[in-house]
Amino acid sequence: MIFDEKLLFSKDQALTETAASTDVLDMENRTKVGRGKPLRVVVVVTEDFADGTNLDIALQDSADDSSFANLQTSGVTLVADLTAGKTFEFKLPSEIRRYLRLNYTIVGTHTAGKVYAGIVQD
Repeated sequence: MIFDEKLLFSKDQALTETAASTDVLDMENRTKVGRGKPLRVVVVVTEDFADGTNLDIALQDSADDSSFANLQTSGVTLVADLTAGKTFEFKLPSEIRRYLRLNYTIVGTHTAGKVYAGIVQD
């Protein structure tokens, strides 16, 4: 799997509290994506999570880069399962609004845990 620097949401982003991805992708006029070859969003845990309770990841879009809505969620994953190498995947919908980001919802206080995330081609 190859990540493109311009299609990254998080680059070893530390997650100790609820936060949006460090980067929001501006899809400009590409609101119909993935024609021909499907695209997916991949999130990889790069550092084991410690403490806290769980994590839920949401792929979100927005028309104006201020009000985001969930397109898909990963579902709750317990911290014991958030070890380096754990991967989450979302199929990128064929129609999206202009801006994309990930939102990481944390329950409890995590003292460690990092993720790397971006759009990749199947």
